[in-house]
Amino acid sequence: EVPVDGAGGAAALRFAADGRVVDAYSILEGTTWNCAGGATPWQTWLSCEEIPAGQVWECDPSGRAPAQPRPAMGLFRHEAAAADTARRVLYMSEDEPDGLLYRFRPRIWEDLSEGALEALAVSADGAISWVPVTGLGGPGRTPTRYDAPGATAFPGGEGIALDGDVLYFATKGDNRVSRLDLDRSRLTVYWDDPPLEGPDNLAVHDDTGNLFVCEDAGNMEVVMITPDGHGDPFLRFVGHDGSEVTGAAFDPTGTRLIVNSQRAPTPPTFDGCTYMVTGPF
Repeated sequence: EVPVDGAGGAAALRFAADGRVVDAYSILEGTTWNCAGGATPWQTWLSCEEIPAGQVWECDPSGRAPAQPRPAMGLFRHEAAAADTARRVLYMSEDEPDGLLYRFRPRIWEDLSEGALEALAVSADGAISWVPVTGLGGPGRTPTRYDAPGATAFPGGEGIALDGDVLYFATKGDNRVSRLDLDRSRLTVYWDDPPLEGPDNLAVHDDTGNLFVCEDAGNMEVVMITPDGHGDPFLRFVGHDGSEVTGAAFDPTGTRLIVNSQRAPTPPTFDGCTYMVTGPF
């Protein structure tokens, strides 16, 4: 999240099986204010620009192939993305005070150059549906979120994480993590109580089903929410008051948690730190 036009991008860290970092390199350059993004099942990385006409960029994690813009996925203040192989759609959050939760249905699965963009609509009883987005946004055009009649606005869309038929969705304006049951088409509040403050990026631990929530406010914690309804601080960054906790992700074995302090230590700079926490979890 470098707030200078064209000074952003994305990079990759390569780990050995024992957790050692063995390489680091750029996979995207020349973009602006890159935010959470997400992985695809076909082994690419989606980097999302968090600016009013931001794009999704599809990146090669090896760094060999050039990154490709995906304007069909909408031009708006992108936050995070999650791919749903079962339904062949991708979900995207929007970091605006009245942002939407989108889904993109590629015309051809694994090809993000064409497709249909839709937005979530929630009824008073929590039932959900998806409405068409009639415009893709962009400079001089109606913002994308205003081209989806009937869609439900969310106060500051942040992290999203898919766990089977459940999509978790964080919103900072109401300090909430919501739960979308995609099989039953229902939205419920999953967590909106202490100790969580400023929910942002999300990660699910596959073996336990625990949801790890990064804070970008409060006391800079990663909060763990368990399937049986407990929320507890898992770790806290001390002396990082001007930072955000970002990018929590588990390695393939589920025994290592990688997490970042975006701008660290205080006072804030553009330099962050990446940490690895070894389980079991």
